[in-house]
This record gives sequence, C-alpha cells and structure tokens, in this order.
Amino acid sequence: MPPGGEAAVALWEPLTLEKVTRPERFIQQLFELTDGRLAYLYDVIGVLDPARQAFALGLWMPNTALRLERFKALALGVAGYREAHLRTLPLGRASYDLSMTLSRIQVGADGTPAAPATRGFWSRVFAGSDLPDDVARQLRGIDEDSVDAAWLVETIASVDVRVRAERLDQLAFGQRLFGAADAAARPDVFVAIRSLARYRMLTWTIERIGIRAPSVYAGARTPGGTGRVTRRPPRFRSAGTVSGRARDPRADRHGRHAERGQDADAARAARRVAAHRRRPLCRRRCAMAAHRSRRRDQARRQPWSWPCSRRCPGRRQAMARSRAR
Repeated sequence: MPPGGEAAVALWEPLTLEKVTRPERFIQQLFELTDGRLAYLYDVIGVLDPARQAFALGLWMPNTALRLERFKALALGVAGYREAHLRTLPLGRASYDLSMTLSRIQVGADGTPAAPATRGFWSRVFAGSDLPDDVARQLRGIDEDSVDAAWLVETIASVDVRVRAERLDQLAFGQRLFGAADAAARPDVFVAIRSLARYRMLTWTIERIGIRAPSVYAGARTPGGTGRVTRRPPRFRSAGTVSGRARDPRADRHGRHAERGQDADAARAARRVAAHRRRPLCRRRCAMAAHRSRRRDQARRQPWSWPCSRRCPGRRQAMARSRAR
C-alpha cells in the first residue's frame, strides 16, 4: 500500500501509469519516470507522520479532482530543486529540500494547514524584505485560498538556498506564534514575520520570553511607539537587554537577580517590552548609555551623566523626574 493508504491509491496510479496491485511494475515506474524524482517524492511522503502525509497528498481537500491536479503539480515541482541530481547521486539531497519543507509546516490532524495559511498573505510576506509604511494597503485584496504542498514547493524550491532557509523560518515562526490571531491583527502579523530576517535575534528573544501578541513584535520595529514602520533599524534595546529586563527589571546586564523573575507571566513581559519601546531616545549613544548601564537605578538618578546633548528629550525627562524626587 502506498503512503497515504487506500485513499492515496487514486493519486499514485495516474502518476506512475501503473496499478499498485502490480508492485514490481509500480516500483519500476517510480524509479524510471522523471529521473527518479517520483521515487524521491514517494520516499519523502512515506517517512512523514500521518497528518503531514495527508497534507502532502491533499487528502484534506474535499474536491477529488482538485486534489489530483495539485498532487500532479507537486510531482512536477520537485524538479525545482535543481542542485539535486538523483540519477547520478541517488543518495544526495538538496539543501532545505522537500523533506524539510513538509516537516516544518504545522498542520491539523486531518492535514489542514495551520493559520496563517492563505496564499495571498504568504506571497506578500515572501515578496520582499522591506517593511512598508502602509501594511494594510499591502494586504488589501489578497488571495484567500489556502496553501498546499504544491504551492509551497513552487515558492520555496525556485529560490536560492539562503532564501529557502529564510522563508522556512518565517513560515514556522508565523504558524508557531500567530495561529490564533484574528483578521484585525493581520498587519501586525505581517510586520512581525517579514522582519524576522532583519531582527532575528530580537524576535526570537521576545518569543523566548513567552510573548505571543503580534502587536508587541510589530511595535519592536517602530521607534518611540509611533506605530510607523521605518526602513532603518530602530533604536531599540539589544536582544540580551530585552530578555533580562522583561524577566526581571532589577537584573543588570550580567544577569544578577534574573532568577527572581523567571515566573513572570507573558503579559507582564509584554508591558515591559512596550515600555522600553515608548522611551524617547535621541541618538544611539544616548540609548546605549541607558541600556548598557551596569546600574540601572543609578543611571536614572544621574541623567546628566548620559553622553548626549542637553536637548535630548529622554535626558530632559529623566532630569525632571530626578528633580521632582
């Protein structure tokens, strides 16, 4: 029985032009057709778990004609991994190949891809690396059809190896964190996923804290809490500082007292990250003086020691608070 069981027989037989009841001819056709790529597809699907097998075969689609059409497109799309020469190097594999693509996508028990799973959304995410000013306009009128295995292979196999890795990271990141996000949060989800390639360590640090709100990830790229996405790197805290301060505000840069804040909930951490984002900053030197200070309370009490001009809004506010005390 081929991968997928009895329901997948109607998918494999049209590709091999042979009945599964004749196993010797069926296997021979797998290796002879398309330079062995059909046998490679057969092997990859065979080692997947049942849920991802159903996704790759399209068993979650109610339309049987569309299922067969998309599975044929998947078999043709395997040729997109051009660096894999299966006839001369049958044991060789391409980097970030079909096996990794199907293994990293999140699916339901019946094979339905997890949200966000629309083709239009992921097409806009993969279309570039810049952060647009008007995200809602970018997502207006997108294709709401769900992604499938054939679409993923066509999108990922046709690009460079480094871009493949980046897109797989974005796909896994988006489904891992924002599966429960509603339609109103889609612009924030878009910014969070696309900016993973530019602020990778910062994004993973916020995830490690336990924050799942897409607005926090999107806000980490907007300087001063203005909500406007810029193309230049924002003046935000380093990933290590964000992690330590969000878990325990009393911890210094060496991690002292960090164990006291390990039980802090994600909501509290999200508020602290948002508070860091709203802090007014002038120059990067001013930011680093406040962020990398070994004694955070002392830096607050002595804002005149910051290496920035007297016109810095952050310094003036800190000095006003110091005088009020």
